[in-house]
Amino acid sequence: MPPDRFQLCGAAGGKATGNSPLEDDDQMLGQRWAAALKRRYPGQRRGSLDVKACAAAMGVSPKTAEHWGGAAAQTRRHLLRAFRQHGWAFLAEVFGDPLPTEADVRDEVAEARAQLRRLDHRFARLGGGGHE
Repeated sequence: MPPDRFQLCGAAGGKATGNSPLEDDDQMLGQRWAAALKRRYPGQRRGSLDVKACAAAMGVSPKTAEHWGGAAAQTRRHLLRAFRQHGWAFLAEVFGDPLPTEADVRDEVAEARAQLRRLDHRFARLGGGGHE
């Protein structure tokens, strides 16, 4: 018997609760969107969104901002506004950072250099020259 959508979503690290795994992805994005907005426009209560400040900054109605605070889905137009307002860092919070940081690249280069030194050493033990 082939796996059902709940098993497939679980195997991929998700949790299927809606009608499709894609709905779960939308819900997760909505939650991260709301969290990112709440960090930038904190309300008076802990973990809340300052709806008026968010709406004014993002150029939307207070009702739209209120929906966002409740993890409602956003549109491409809203994502573009968020990018223009807050840059890549905001989108990285919502989608996960697809680009490595400078520190990540430095770590990878250091790891590659260490691997090259190990290979040079092994090659030298075999009677060959080192890396030039």
